Amino acid sequence: MKNRNTIFVAILAALVCFLLLPQAGASPPVAVSSTTVDPFASCTTDFPDLQPGTLYPNSEVEPSIAVNPLNERNLIAAWQQDRWSNAGSRGIVSAASFDGGATWTTVTGTKTSACTGGALPNGETIFRATNSWVAFGPHGTAYLLSLAIPFFNETALLVSTSTDGGLTWSDPAVLEQEANNAMNDKPTITADPNHLGIAYAVWTRNEFPVEQAAPMAEQHTGASRGPGWFSRTLDGGRSWEPAREIFDPGEQNGTLGHQIVVLPANRLGGELVDVFEFEYGHNNSHGLRGIHVGAIRSNDRGVTWSGRTLIADALFTPILDPLTGGRIRTGATIPDVAVDPRNGTLYAVWLDARFSGGEHDDIALSMSTDGGVTWMPPTKANQTPADLDPANAQAFTPSVHVAADGTLAVSYYDFRNNGIDTDPSQPLETDRFIAVCSEPSASAPDRCASGWIETRLTLTSFNLRVAPNSEGLFLGGYQGLASAGNQFVSVFTQANSASDPATVYFSALP
Repeated sequence: MKNRNTIFVAILAALVCFLLLPQAGASPPVAVSSTTVDPFASCTTDFPDLQPGTLYPNSEVEPSIAVNPLNERNLIAAWQQDRWSNAGSRGIVSAASFDGGATWTTVTGTKTSACTGGALPNGETIFRATNSWVAFGPHGTAYLLSLAIPFFNETALLVSTSTDGGLTWSDPAVLEQEANNAMNDKPTITADPNHLGIAYAVWTRNEFPVEQAAPMAEQHTGASRGPGWFSRTLDGGRSWEPAREIFDPGEQNGTLGHQIVVLPANRLGGELVDVFEFEYGHNNSHGLRGIHVGAIRSNDRGVTWSGRTLIADALFTPILDPLTGGRIRTGATIPDVAVDPRNGTLYAVWLDARFSGGEHDDIALSMSTDGGVTWMPPTKANQTPADLDPANAQAFTPSVHVAADGTLAVSYYDFRNNGIDTDPSQPLETDRFIAVCSEPSASAPDRCASGWIETRLTLTSFNLRVAPNSEGLFLGGYQGLASAGNQFVSVFTQANSASDPATVYFSALP
């Protein structure tokens, strides 16, 4: 009996180990940021002890990733380092890999804040930074965009370039700086794959009444209008055109999460498509009120833009801790967008509760085969089991990308492995997954003729309850997903412990 018990325990242990491994060939996660060392531990130039809010040392959140088209083994990731509870971080840190993500070199000299060696051209101290985004141009130049916070009623958009694969960054260009009654928010940057030296930056410029100073960065509610703004470079980042408005939602209306994708040169001449969330506070001539996902297009590289196309209503319900009901800050309905590099088919994803009758959010996926002029009704993309308790069925923070061969991938978090908690001291068990479709199809009910194949990216479930609390448990409003040829590469944040509240990990999926 003893021997049988020993054998049974050994088999059970082996089975558990097997089940905990990432499935379907995903590489084991590699820590991109340090799990033990805070690169800003000795920094005092931003006077952290005098700043308001709670600081989370050794936390890394909201990563993005880019792949060098001249060398697909060269990857760059960037993230917020040492998140504050009430907006931003102590600076943007990046990392470069030259072996496909197996090893990473951390770069603190991004010049995005005082702790990373940066300051505004007038010498003004940058106390905090947020919203980093990286992109590679077809000539191998990398772009790093971030939102600087000199003071709590100021924001400035900074863009640096790197010509050595992300090991060093240039002094940043200032695209736009606002104070008092306006605030920049949620910028992204896209390098034009069809034209050398051209890149596009797009963001929201929240505007407030003259008598009302702009609130702390990232608190965009209450703006009287939030139009989309734009700038571009034609010379590889050496200079940028003056920033300007490209979409006006009107008074008491706003936008958020603008992101530009570029169609292939053989599809509508490489037209630009900007996908974003827009919110109408009142009914308008189109009969719209509430939150929606939409797009505008440009056929002259951003000089002029079309009117807004409605992709879909965003039927969002907040993501909440299944036990406590506390807020989990996920980026809400900010969409992510991707383009098939072969034929220009577009995909957009966002959080949506329509598939559960409003009980919980899933990942909505919409598809466009005509360059963003029209979009198909959204379908559910996440493969979270349907028989879960609604609180554990919540899926959030989606990313979408298309590989060189047209394979589609959508990644997300969910709580399927959480079980039933009885005390908040127990872990909120969270995982990152990626669902892949090798044959996307407009005629398939779920937009996938081959069937979605899901892979778990996290090695084991992590405890989201130890994540930084920034108006809710916070891993970021977005996570990074890209491709190196036909291989998907992902960076995502997971919470490990009170001393390591958030770490960026890398995983690849052949």
